Amino acid sequence: YAPPGSLVILQMAAVGGKFYFEAEAGKLGVVDLSQATTELSFVDYPEPEFPEGCNCRRGHLVASRGELFDVHICHKEFSPEVLTVCVYKVHLSGAGAGAATPREVKDLGDRVFLLSYPNSQLLVSASKYGIKGNRVYFNHNVLKETDGGLLCIYDLDEHSLEAVRPCPDIPELLRNPFWVLPTHQDI
Repeated sequence: YAPPGSLVILQMAAVGGKFYFEAEAGKLGVVDLSQATTELSFVDYPEPEFPEGCNCRRGHLVASRGELFDVHICHKEFSPEVLTVCVYKVHLSGAGAGAATPREVKDLGDRVFLLSYPNSQLLVSASKYGIKGNRVYFNHNVLKETDGGLLCIYDLDEHSLEAVRPCPDIPELLRNPFWVLPTHQDI
């Protein structure tokens, strides 16, 4: 494998002094800042299988409490309709040997992931902010609607999806909605 001459990184997540990003299908890129000299490397990362009824998905890398997660928004067939959300913990123990492994998780506990494209963010303690844990919140605007699209809430306990218009009285936004987190949050 030879890395490209120039590399555009759209999103990344930091764990243990290393930044991880999706380099291409089947590869994670790693920027290691924990050494005296910054190093760029690539590790094998077998992509999780598509759930039944899903033909396309959008992935988000999320760092939480020293762990790396890969969250997939899975679409029904080739439509913009969301079928499900799958959350995988990325096991990095083999990263030194050139491989990382995804394992599906069904319970985030008190964690809530707040996703937006192209960046991913999180809110660790749901109860601290008065919301239910074990949920993934994300903006869904694949049709590039002028009102910013939908705010979706996927509950991993109930396997349910709720979709609301965050700005129902505003017909056109200057940009898609994004998350603003408190500066005192515990990540």
